[in-house]
Amino acid sequence: MDFAYIVTLVDQFLKQNGFTFTHEMFQQEIQDKFNLKILQSENELIQRLNEHEELKKSSITKDNQQEKLRQALVEFKHKQNNHPFKSDLYRHFSEIHSANIISVKISPDCRYIATTSTDKTLKITEIKTNKIIQTFDKISKGTILCLDFHPNENVILGGAMDGTHFLINYLQNQDPIKFRDHSKYVSVVSFSENGNYFLTGSHDYTINIYTKTEQKEEKQEKEMKITEFTHKSKFTFVGVIESAIFGKTETEIIVSSRNDHFFHYIDLETSQDTRINMNQNLDNHISFTVMDLQVSPDKNHLLVTTDKDRVLIYLYKSNLQVQSLYGTSNDEFTNPKSCWDPSSHFVYSTSQRDFEVIVWDYIDGEKVANLNIHSGLIRNIHVRLNKSTQETFIATCSYDKSVALWVRKQI
Repeated sequence: MDFAYIVTLVDQFLKQNGFTFTHEMFQQEIQDKFNLKILQSENELIQRLNEHEELKKSSITKDNQQEKLRQALVEFKHKQNNHPFKSDLYRHFSEIHSANIISVKISPDCRYIATTSTDKTLKITEIKTNKIIQTFDKISKGTILCLDFHPNENVILGGAMDGTHFLINYLQNQDPIKFRDHSKYVSVVSFSENGNYFLTGSHDYTINIYTKTEQKEEKQEKEMKITEFTHKSKFTFVGVIESAIFGKTETEIIVSSRNDHFFHYIDLETSQDTRINMNQNLDNHISFTVMDLQVSPDKNHLLVTTDKDRVLIYLYKSNLQVQSLYGTSNDEFTNPKSCWDPSSHFVYSTSQRDFEVIVWDYIDGEKVANLNIHSGLIRNIHVRLNKSTQETFIATCSYDKSVALWVRKQI
């Protein structure tokens, strides 16, 4: 706190509460030493002390809430059937790209994986046959940094280092639809759950929102054509956008940027920004950067990956921390990522130590597995439930120029 501000608080307190002699002596003591501040209200010192007391009470209440919540989660786990974790390496693709692989996504039907590389290509590989079925090498002048599959159509959304983002039919050899609404790297892209919206986030400090354009077409024509989207709104933040996702509904997004200690829950219909302080004591200190956000499958929790070797789980739209997961080794340069298991029982996080994925039981915070196959930094991870087999696919890509695909069967 500014020392001159503290002196001003004391000066005001003495003057407004009848300590005339003491105030005169205090004025003589501080003369020519401090420039007194302009205060916003009367008896501001008392207000600040009252706020401090409320903050202490709130902290104690929050600690009690956290402990009760953890106890409830443990009791819930004991009441449920045990969910042991077991996974097997299903595929190890080492010949998709000849350069570092930047991103990987599993298609909604679990038939394909999409990958991008520093070779500036986007490739679609059929999982069952290991066959590359599409190679797109003229989409962007820069490396494609991020991807997402449309949930219902054969369309991929991607963002690139040259500030562009695009939509492309990944089963057809067609030109992409390109957008140029950012001035720097596009670091994050995401479709909404039903595919009616998508968002893009950038190093230019902005988030852009796009909405689906109504179209009436025959089924065959629709399968060939990419659904059109129009720009809906733009939001500006205080720093580089590292993470942004859709929330509980299609019309809510959650954003975190560098140089900021708030989660921003934004209503896309009203543009209202509900700011949640991510600090437990509600101060304005920035103790970590959020590198990745993921909403739990049950929509009740927010998975937060930091650049400080910690993975945190918050109650949705709250600064109440449900769990802290330790064991990763990451910093802001490793671009750490995390994912929920579809069962909501497990969390997967990348770690630069030993180039592995650490798996936790999120309820008790215990590590249950380490997924090791890579010999270079793991750049991205994606988890998808195969609805036809009820198996969970876990895909990772690495600077060792390979993609690994694990499968976890329900036991």
